Amino acid sequence: MTKMDRKNDLLSDPVVRFLLGVGGAAAAGIAAKLLCDRCSRAEKKEWRESLPHHGEVGVPILIGGILSGSPVATGVGLGLTLSDLDDKDEWFRGAQ
Repeated sequence: MTKMDRKNDLLSDPVVRFLLGVGGAAAAGIAAKLLCDRCSRAEKKEWRESLPHHGEVGVPILIGGILSGSPVATGVGLGLTLSDLDDKDEWFRGAQ
């Protein structure tokens, strides 16, 4: 087995793919939150009116990933959902 074969075996492992999905999505969610925290009130209002919460996006991706058996989609959905738990009461309310 060559070094390259081992790398491909590692990336084909569903647990590794799940963890990569969770980590990548959580990092993206945290980065979005940090960017939003640096915005003015007007910019934050514009974001809230034009973009869904990443938890709102994460829940259907999580469910779809579970139903389809996709470890990457499940990880991405879980990562997005977990990184936005602070705003869970605002999910799925539409623009207000």
